[in-house]
Amino acid sequence: MIETTFNRRDLAKGAAWAAPVIVASSAVPVYAASRCGQLGRTSSNGFSPNTYSDGYHKYKISFGMMGVNSLPPGVTVEKVSVTWYMSHKDFRWLNNTTGTGNGGEVQVTGNAWGAFPGSTGSTNFIDSKNSNWLGNRLTYNQNGALGNRGPAGTDVAHDYTSYTNTWTPQQTGNPASRRGVYSDAGNGCRNFRIAEMGEFHFRERTATSLYNDNRWRAWSAHEITLSTGQVLLWYTWDPRYTPEFGSSGFIRIS
Repeated sequence: MIETTFNRRDLAKGAAWAAPVIVASSAVPVYAASRCGQLGRTSSNGFSPNTYSDGYHKYKISFGMMGVNSLPPGVTVEKVSVTWYMSHKDFRWLNNTTGTGNGGEVQVTGNAWGAFPGSTGSTNFIDSKNSNWLGNRLTYNQNGALGNRGPAGTDVAHDYTSYTNTWTPQQTGNPASRRGVYSDAGNGCRNFRIAEMGEFHFRERTATSLYNDNRWRAWSAHEITLSTGQVLLWYTWDPRYTPEFGSSGFIRIS
C-alpha cells in the first residue's frame, strides 16, 4: 500500500527533471486562497500478487483513495484520475495486442475474464471492492510510457503500459465509497475526498518468478483538476519494491 499526504513544502525531491507546467490563472480572490493556506494532496493505492489458481497468477491493482485539502471557498474538484504504469519487461504478459496468446486478462461484468482487445482502448471491469457495481471503466494504453526511466528519472529505461481510472462529478450510480465528498476545513475552506477509486484484478499464465518474488516495476500518477483550471499532479511508488526509483515514494509535479 502506498500512502502519501503532503503539501507544497514537500516539493521537491527530484522534481527538477520534469517539464515545466503552466497553471491556468485563478478567479479565486487572493484573500480567500491565503486564509486556507497551501493546497495539500493525499492518496493511497497498491499493487500486489493476489492468488494462484486454475493455472493463472492473479494480481490486484487498487486505485485507492484520492483527495485535496484546504480548498478555498467556491473552488470545486472537476476531475480525478489515477494511472498505474507497469513495466513491459517485468510484466511479460503485457505484450498482448490481439486478445489472444500470452496476454493479460481483466475481470469484467458477469465475473468473466476477458483479454484486452488491442494496444489501446477502454473496458468495463468489476470493482472488486464494490462487487455489486459494474459500471467502472478502465482506459489502457500498451505503450503508455516507452523508454521511461521511472517517475524520478533514476532507473534504466523500461517500456510501461498505463491503466487509468477517472472520476468526474457527472458520474452516476457510484457506490458511496467512490463519491466525491467535501468536508469543512475551517475558515470557509474545505477538504475533498474519494474514499476508494476502485480496484480490479488481472490474471496471466507466465511471469512465475515475478509472482513468487513479489518483484515488479510499477508507479502511479495522481491528478486532480480544480474548477480554477489548476491541475495537481503527483507520482507515487513503493520504494520497498522499486528501490530504483528512490526512497521518497513520491514526487510532486504541479
